[in-house]
Amino acid sequence: MNDLISDLRIPECRLNVAYDGKNYIVLHGDTPDYKVGEIICELDRTLGSFSEIVEQFKGCSYCLLPLKQENIVLAIDEIRKMLHSITGVASAEIIVSEIMIRVKEILLSDINNIDIDLSGLYKVSEDTINKVFCNTNYSSVGCSDIGHVFLSGLAMVHQMFISFREAFQATMERLEKTDDEKGAYIEHAVFENMRLIQAQNIECKIMYIEDKITNVFSIKDITSLLMFELANCINCNTIVKKCKNCGNYFPLYGRKDTVYCRFPSPNDKGKTCKEVGAQVTRVNKEKNELTTKEYRKIYMRLRMMCKRHPENEFASELLERLVSENRKYRLNLENNKISIDEYLKWLKGFEKN
Repeated sequence: MNDLISDLRIPECRLNVAYDGKNYIVLHGDTPDYKVGEIICELDRTLGSFSEIVEQFKGCSYCLLPLKQENIVLAIDEIRKMLHSITGVASAEIIVSEIMIRVKEILLSDINNIDIDLSGLYKVSEDTINKVFCNTNYSSVGCSDIGHVFLSGLAMVHQMFISFREAFQATMERLEKTDDEKGAYIEHAVFENMRLIQAQNIECKIMYIEDKITNVFSIKDITSLLMFELANCINCNTIVKKCKNCGNYFPLYGRKDTVYCRFPSPNDKGKTCKEVGAQVTRVNKEKNELTTKEYRKIYMRLRMMCKRHPENEFASELLERLVSENRKYRLNLENNKISIDEYLKWLKGFEKN
């Protein structure tokens, strides 16, 4: 096995991005431009679906192929296409790059007969082993065939994914704060505590793209991408928000009162959260108009009854109960725990009185 592995040439993968100070052009096929901040926001939501990534890996056709040069190339191509189907191109490319770093490390460890370093950011917990290798022929990190080495690479980067999400979300929470507070915090947290300056793995080249000279950055791992994006967010004064539909962060461009992102909606991946949000807003408006109208009709009737007949204790108690119970029913309606019909049915109980 060692002789076979020693003949392998592991392709280097990386995320290649042209940056003009405002937008990114991802140089991997025909892809739309990314705004500053959108790549890490996209990556964060992708890594939140780690179980889906694992299942996609297990379903790839390369899994049982022997460790040969041509099979590694085929596997990378299939993994890349698979990731493109569940996330954006930028996230897919940086995930492939991170995994290939670990694949190379696994193969070199086997050649040199040394133990793989499974500590720190590349710690492989028992939970990760169970999650990644469940329903496979493998039980630990290794390289018995193509499927084994690539799933092992995925297992090794799982802790990196977790660390990235924790660092990203903690920083995004601060980015939502006031401008006076956010700048100093980010520069301290990102460039001192996380020591990303020393950890960066980024190359820059000058290239001629679309009739102009452009800086092209080759980013090799997730830590470097986090530093690259956050640095540009600081320089561009990027504002971030949490999407009201999917609950994930997105960089704000255009109207400051925007509450929905332009990423695919988890409820309907054929539409963006912005498109779904517009429908939800319209439905909620119609729902509120109808329910408010019916509620006000009963409320005013009971209130007039109390005003004309102050001695009527039953009417006073009924009005008080209507107001109190309405708060609970409206909350349940807003949280989709009850339907409009159920709310209106409850109101009719007061009409009968």
